[in-house]
Amino acid sequence: MNAVSCSSVRKFMGSGQLVKCICNQTHGGDVCSHCGLPHSTARYLSLTGPLLPFFILAGMAAVFCFNHYNIADRLNGQIEETQEFIPIILSPETPLSSEADPKADLKADLKADLKADLKADLKADLKADLKADLKADLKADLKPLTPELLEKKAYHMLYLLVGRYPEGESISTMFSEEILNMSLDIKTSRDDILESMNRFLARFPVRVVRLTSLGRKDRMLEINTRRIFLDAEGMRLDVYGKTVVMLDAEGQITGLSDDIQDTPAELSKGFTPIEYSRQKTISNNQ
Repeated sequence: MNAVSCSSVRKFMGSGQLVKCICNQTHGGDVCSHCGLPHSTARYLSLTGPLLPFFILAGMAAVFCFNHYNIADRLNGQIEETQEFIPIILSPETPLSSEADPKADLKADLKADLKADLKADLKADLKADLKADLKADLKADLKPLTPELLEKKAYHMLYLLVGRYPEGESISTMFSEEILNMSLDIKTSRDDILESMNRFLARFPVRVVRLTSLGRKDRMLEINTRRIFLDAEGMRLDVYGKTVVMLDAEGQITGLSDDIQDTPAELSKGFTPIEYSRQKTISNNQ
């Protein structure tokens, strides 16, 4: 009864199939009661046991081949070569086949730089040549300012400062069509100059101007004067004036500045005194 019960229990707990364990014990339970090996593992070993010598021989042959033919060293060499090769291909400094050739970009940059430098040089040369030509043309076209012409222009300006035209002259003969206001560095018309002077002179029925000094610098003439103006009520304006005119190729006034001050005006720096033999005092009632 006990033997039958034990057998029933062993069959119930195990798979019911007897296997020979690795410890040479035969059992059919879940684990070997002698070494504790699981039933499934013992069963797998019992099936592959006849092939075990073949597996051992195959492993020994593989080890022999690896050692005899230096397969491990060759594999390591290939791995090292691959590790050295990959960074060169993928290096950011080395362009891929789909990217532009850096040499082509360098050539393009050099061409652009050379072209820009050439243009700049040509522009500088052309500009220098143009300036030289313009200076030469202006110098050739400009009439020399003789002492007689300068004296005449100063005499004309004395008349104009008292609101009169000298004999045979007018605003169109004395001034160019466009005049540079040298005090403000702006251009204006001779009609605007005349209108501004007339507004000022209309306030003073009596006007007297006397030349105090006269000088020249290149094509500019400086005329320093003392001016005495009386208004309708007899109020006296006694001031000193500094008038600078610039003459063009035709001898007309193309630039003008006129400043008033309380003290006698002296020739400005750079102006050379010139002789004056004509009438020095001019009034509007002569």
